[in-house]
Amino acid sequence: MVCQQCTASVDLETVIVRPDRERASRQCLNELLVDCGWLPTTWGYYCRQHATAVRNGSIRRR
Repeated sequence: MVCQQCTASVDLETVIVRPDRERASRQCLNELLVDCGWLPTTWGYYCRQHATAVRNGSIRRR
């Protein structure tokens, strides 16, 4: 995952998930990213540095 504002990235190991568990695994991944300070959104991901600015509206989503 790469931040929408800069080149910061998070490398994640691939996990094979059954099709019926895909939604749950996506939710778990997003929770893990939030725990690390990232902001997952429907339009992309934002690193710890930019997540706060996106949350408070000083950076517009791309």
